[in-house]
Amino acid sequence: MDSADCLALANIVTEMYVARAVSYEPSVAAHVINLSGRQRMLIQKMGKEAVLLRLGVDVSGDVGDLNLSIQLFTHTHISLLEGNMNLGLQATTDHCIVQQMQSVWDLWTSYEILVKTAEQETIKTSVAVLEAIDDEATPLISAMDLAVSFYAAGAGHCTRTYTDVEWQELIAEVSHLGEWSQKLAKELCLISRDIDLSVNVARLANTTQQFSEMLLKVKFGSTPDSLPASPTEAVLRQIFDVSDLWTSFRALVDTDINSAVEAADIVNDVLLLG
Repeated sequence: MDSADCLALANIVTEMYVARAVSYEPSVAAHVINLSGRQRMLIQKMGKEAVLLRLGVDVSGDVGDLNLSIQLFTHTHISLLEGNMNLGLQATTDHCIVQQMQSVWDLWTSYEILVKTAEQETIKTSVAVLEAIDDEATPLISAMDLAVSFYAAGAGHCTRTYTDVEWQELIAEVSHLGEWSQKLAKELCLISRDIDLSVNVARLANTTQQFSEMLLKVKFGSTPDSLPASPTEAVLRQIFDVSDLWTSFRALVDTDINSAVEAADIVNDVLLLG
């Protein structure tokens, strides 16, 4: 039996436990605990796949496996935060868990660069890269361990303090949400009046994308932008309320708007009557 067979059997057993837990005690966050815990396995699995690439055992197969592992880790992280009904996941609304998941993402960003280097260099991957992957796996797994314990408990514990720069950036970005919501409305109104139709349709698409990205950063934090995750439960829940409204609105503006009439219908339904 190789490691892949062992992993497959372990996954089957885990899914059996999850199914039993859900049927026996629905209040147990079995899916959340399982998927957040699986992230630790994926970290180790990616390290193994990087080593196999260096050994040249099955380069094409291991490249594919590593790529899938990277995608699965990223997808699961986002699903744990934003929720994914197909996976049985609700959105994470505990601000301490969100803060911890931001720490996980920060460590993952560096780890991902290393494993992608191995994916690209395959048998030419340097020993230094493999050692760095091994070194960085430990703090990443530790951070994920803490996140898993928070998910298992249903709440986290955090005592993080914010720097002046972080407060400034957070307040600035949150204030931009109101600004950009009005920019969206303006562009939609201009389209509905057939004013520079193609130009404003392009602007609306760009503003929509930027608003979504900004909302995501405000909701879950973005270290490169000096944005911490939400400081309190109340703030996070308010941001989720904004996000829920935005999801409904985006579903309308994401459709192809090819005429002023189509835009006018949205203006009438959302901006005037909503």
